[in-house]
Amino acid sequence: MFGRAAKRLAFKTWYELDAREKQRFVDAFVDAHQRQYPWSRSNRSLRALSARHDTRHQDSPSLFAVFYSDIRSNRCRRFSDPSFQRLLVEKKTH
Repeated sequence: MFGRAAKRLAFKTWYELDAREKQRFVDAFVDAHQRQYPWSRSNRSLRALSARHDTRHQDSPSLFAVFYSDIRSNRCRRFSDPSFQRLLVEKKTH
């Protein structure tokens, strides 16, 4: 338990990500989901939602914030594959 909590703290929360990091996560998440679940009907919807990311207003669909948080907290077995874990952004240590 403690090890998992410490590991989670090593990664930024969704709200700590800048617009570029969010966009990178969204694009990589959609690609990873497509590879992991090629027959999922969600793939088309995720692709459409990812296209709606607005970098001018630093806005992305909140669904991706939920996915990021689920991966970060390891709450959802669907995203427990290492390909999803690699999408998390590490905190910089000084």
